[in-house]
Amino acid sequence: HGDIFLEYQSRRKSASELAHSAFQPHYIWSDLLEYRWAILEGLFCLFATSHGVTHVALAPFGLAAIEPAATCAFEHIARMNPSHIPSRIDNVDEAEATALRAAGFTVTQGTSDYLYLRDEIINLSGNRFRSQRGAYNQAARFSPTLRPFSSLDIADCLTVFEQWATEQWDAGESNDSLNLMMKQDARFAHHAVMKGYRELVLTGRVVEVNNIVAGYTFGFPLSQET
Repeated sequence: HGDIFLEYQSRRKSASELAHSAFQPHYIWSDLLEYRWAILEGLFCLFATSHGVTHVALAPFGLAAIEPAATCAFEHIARMNPSHIPSRIDNVDEAEATALRAAGFTVTQGTSDYLYLRDEIINLSGNRFRSQRGAYNQAARFSPTLRPFSSLDIADCLTVFEQWATEQWDAGESNDSLNLMMKQDARFAHHAVMKGYRELVLTGRVVEVNNIVAGYTFGFPLSQET
């Protein structure tokens, strides 16, 4: 499935800078979402179903025009969902939003990705990064070390995740059923990343303090610049 996804990604007229335009972010949630895909009007369309409701997980992509594929995708999910559920496409970038809006679709602002300039993150200069600079200085006092992730780290990293989730509750974060479910869902995704990082071509790093895992991170190249 990933090979076909990437084949159609390579046909895009311009690369998308959205993180979810890549295959990896969808695969790591596949234990929790039911994914289906289809080639509609020459474009790759990815459908995701959760709790009996289906949406298009990202804007249809490939070499053809987006409007016919989007129309066809809406027709498909309208047949799948209850009549009172509105049809939607998630993860639409600015160029796609412009084309869909011009074709008569309603486009609303969703959540945004964060993009950082590497030099700014290295230097953390200026008022904008004051809180991050403080966190950096506090962490530096523990003399952390950074090394590549290995599959032997899975149990220790999941322990770090559980500690983080517990600290969020202790800090007064809402502990309602929705919040608890989101944390449980996130644990599935983190575990999927750790189990499949080689096949997904993810770069993993582990932070240790006194030879004890204190943090971890994973990432992948989205483009030559990102």
